[in-house]
Amino acid sequence: MNARRTNPYVMQQQSLIATGSNEPDTEYEMSTTERRREFLVGPGEGVALSPDLDSYVDRYERFLDATGLTPADVVASPVVRIPIPQGVKDSHGHPLRWDGVKLDVLWHPFFWLPASVALRAHVLDESGVERVETSEEYLIRVIVQCVSAGLLDVDSGTWLDVPSSYGIDVDSPDVRARLDQWERGASDPLFDQIDLTERFSKCGIDSEMVRDATSQTPLYVFAQWAYTAEHLGRTISDLQEDDRAFVPEPHEQHDQTMKALITAYSGFSGGDLIGETQTRVQVQSMIDALEDPNCDVGQIRAQLLQLSARVHVATKPYLDQVNFAASKAREAA
Repeated sequence: MNARRTNPYVMQQQSLIATGSNEPDTEYEMSTTERRREFLVGPGEGVALSPDLDSYVDRYERFLDATGLTPADVVASPVVRIPIPQGVKDSHGHPLRWDGVKLDVLWHPFFWLPASVALRAHVLDESGVERVETSEEYLIRVIVQCVSAGLLDVDSGTWLDVPSSYGIDVDSPDVRARLDQWERGASDPLFDQIDLTERFSKCGIDSEMVRDATSQTPLYVFAQWAYTAEHLGRTISDLQEDDRAFVPEPHEQHDQTMKALITAYSGFSGGDLIGETQTRVQVQSMIDALEDPNCDVGQIRAQLLQLSARVHVATKPYLDQVNFAASKAREAA
């Protein structure tokens, strides 16, 4: 497992996202008159990396519940703590509106991103072959752009209420009625005027900052794998301790182990970026084995614990690298 050489500027930018700071590093001047709202991110909490995968899953489910979106509508990986709606195009190549999204969240920047940000980009791999960016690259890029454009203020944990920056109060009953029709495809100059393109003029996909940030995605995948391995180690150890304290029902053992395996499969995402695809294959084989009613649940748990230990040894140095950069960023803030 090899990560690319780090870029100090990029690490400072991404450490800001991961940990927060007193002075958010934005490329866009935030207005004091624009309304900002809290949404699934606490003050200084940041959105990069998920040390606690139980919290990640809870946040993921709350996002879907709040927006009305389905898992197929979003891009998700614990490398970024919240999912991002996947922008899609119509047959003419134009971005589709978010028909069906709950009106209560249509103030959120994710639903007003320009196509240049919302759609998956084409990138060149190390051999110069063009490909579509991976989920992890997409998530890191979009969240870096949102921070730099002032849409997300990491320090306060608040997001820009986009319509409010155009003098639109989406909580007004009359406005909500118009927004409902507009979301369904009707034309309305009140909402047709909203365009965030200018906010991304200095942090577009071709900007040096965004390119460098995306190039560091493998490092963040390594770091997340270390967090995932730590989480699984604690989980399996706790389950084994519970088994020694009392004898759980077989179905409880099965369900708890399946939950841990699904967490492992989710947490060990992004393997293509770091040249490690066998880890997920091994987890999938454990999931398949657990489907056998006569399987040895204890043995499967032991296998998952051993796998997590090996992953942790291989990836912990990269997590230490990210944490060190985050610490230096806080000191410099």
